[in-house]
Amino acid sequence: MSTDGFEDDRPKPVVKLPSDFLRTKPRKPGSVVGFQREWRVVAGVGYELKIPDIAVEFTLTRVRARFEEVTGLLTVRAKFAGAKTVGDAVLSSADFNLSSLRARQERAKHLDERALAPEIDWLGLVEELCHRVLDHEERGEPIVPLHRIQPPEDGSTDMEAGGLPLLRRLPTIWFGDGGCGKSYLSLYAAIDLAQLGENVLYCDWEFAADDHALRLRQLLGPSPSIPNLFYRRCSRPLTHDVNFLKQSIHDYRISFLVCDSVGFACGGAPEESDSALKYFAAVRELGSIGSLHIAHISKAEQGDQKPFGSVFWSNGARSIWYVKRSETEPSDTGDFSVGMVHRKANTGRLQRARALRFSFLSGEVRIFPTDIGNHADLSEHLPIWQRISACLKQGPMTSAALAQEIGAKETSVARILTRHSGVFTKVLSADGIHRFGLVKSVS
Repeated sequence: MSTDGFEDDRPKPVVKLPSDFLRTKPRKPGSVVGFQREWRVVAGVGYELKIPDIAVEFTLTRVRARFEEVTGLLTVRAKFAGAKTVGDAVLSSADFNLSSLRARQERAKHLDERALAPEIDWLGLVEELCHRVLDHEERGEPIVPLHRIQPPEDGSTDMEAGGLPLLRRLPTIWFGDGGCGKSYLSLYAAIDLAQLGENVLYCDWEFAADDHALRLRQLLGPSPSIPNLFYRRCSRPLTHDVNFLKQSIHDYRISFLVCDSVGFACGGAPEESDSALKYFAAVRELGSIGSLHIAHISKAEQGDQKPFGSVFWSNGARSIWYVKRSETEPSDTGDFSVGMVHRKANTGRLQRARALRFSFLSGEVRIFPTDIGNHADLSEHLPIWQRISACLKQGPMTSAALAQEIGAKETSVARILTRHSGVFTKVLSADGIHRFGLVKSVS
């Protein structure tokens, strides 16, 4: 065995080659026209070209287009005796410019020198691979009649994890001030998804692996077993890591992604539209998986309406929730409550706001639902219809009394009472005055 640790001198399987494949005397590279091809486009990962007759495989990953050129990581395997391979029958693995004639010629020459099989038309195979890839990259996805596309078996995109709102196959943003529990909640949701059978990848630009490992044990106990929850500490912008992540999503069969947080992951100033546009373009490249993106809040007036930065952060997400920590309950134990208010919904109606309580005790953390109406500083962020609903839990009230209670115009209250007939109903009180109450099915 070679002492350099690279040459693979182990016995290799003898591949039965065509009768005219190997000659006793070298000749000019011959044609491979009659050989069988196996061509595959691996969505979100790259391309594969296999020629079983001569035991050669081409794999192209990390594909990227820039300045009218297409490049990628080209790995070539030769599974026949005599070839100078390393590792898993790798003949060569390096970046490759598919648009460059010179690069094709140089790579074919390199493969010829490593394979020690001059009967193979390496330049022809490299040209064929480039033609197939460039043609697919130029055409992109085919145009098809929309009615022929089959929708997902589960048509609903809304989902919950540990009582927390998320979307299938689409991006969700949770935004709020620092220290309001967003990262804790996102890990809590990731744990619940993994326990439900999803393969979840938590990409972290803010914290560190040991910090999340500690939180995992605080939530699950000292010896957690959750092998389908994966973690990666990230240092480069998402746009620079997209090819690696695409490959990882394929390799680990990831179905849900958490990105914490977009301010560090976007690779530029969040206020600039280009940062948000490139970020969501990268998210789309990752494929049809659900994703949660943690963002911060603007300190400007009405900063609780949209994530900090360009309006394209709001435009790019399909669902947005504002997260706020209650400041009305000082506790020696560190317990606190967090409210979540739905600010944007592209897949249905805005959902009812909700609240969760963090309880810290003896190295353990428990998160459970609580009534958002019990916290004045949280309920003030609720939409009017939900604030009305909280008031009516005490009993029927007139529209004028409701308007005074929540600090809104009576005309606005009356309009909402009429519009939400499935939530509110008019009742005749004992004094003969019409008041409004809650429909019994509404809690």
